Amino acid sequence: SEIDAPEARVGHSALWTGARVIVFGGRPTASGGIYNPVTDTWESMAEAPQVRSSHCAAWTGTRMIVWGGYGQLSNDFPRSTLIYNPSGNNWIELPATDETPSARRDQHCLWTGSELIVWGGMEPTEESGRFEDVNTGAILSHSEGEGWQWRTMTTTDAPSPRAYSSLVWIDGVGMLVWGGFDGTYLDDGAIYDPEEDTWCSITAT
Repeated sequence: SEIDAPEARVGHSALWTGARVIVFGGRPTASGGIYNPVTDTWESMAEAPQVRSSHCAAWTGTRMIVWGGYGQLSNDFPRSTLIYNPSGNNWIELPATDETPSARRDQHCLWTGSELIVWGGMEPTEESGRFEDVNTGAILSHSEGEGWQWRTMTTTDAPSPRAYSSLVWIDGVGMLVWGGFDGTYLDDGAIYDPEEDTWCSITAT
């Protein structure tokens, strides 16, 4: 059904919770919608504290975490973390820290089952409208005593800087990064172990 569906947008995210699809953000809005495929209906969701587009989003099992991308303006790249709780239809915003990833767009993220990993993408440069590929990232975890906290990832043996790569979590192995674009199409990657903070390269040959 298109009744109560989100308005037109681009650069948004969509994810599956196990029961519903959450569509969020994109230019030019901080709004979204929740789709129930069983009843073919849309539910409204509270607006986020900030507009986000070309961001990444992941489902933790109970919440949606949104990070990175553009903000309200084309030269605005927020580093704060947005977390949406559908059961309460509310958001919290975590301020950026020194360990939060650098501002960027078109990065990727995934949920490992216990942590969020953000990696790659393109950083804005001092020259307006220009971007630079990165191979940096960070991990967001939660503990009862400390709450949500970021920690940076090593770049030793990491894949070369790139955007538009694919990330896959493999239980018992780690995060596989493959392909992407840095001006040319890439056919290499690596596996990252978040417990050891190490990379192991893989190639197409």
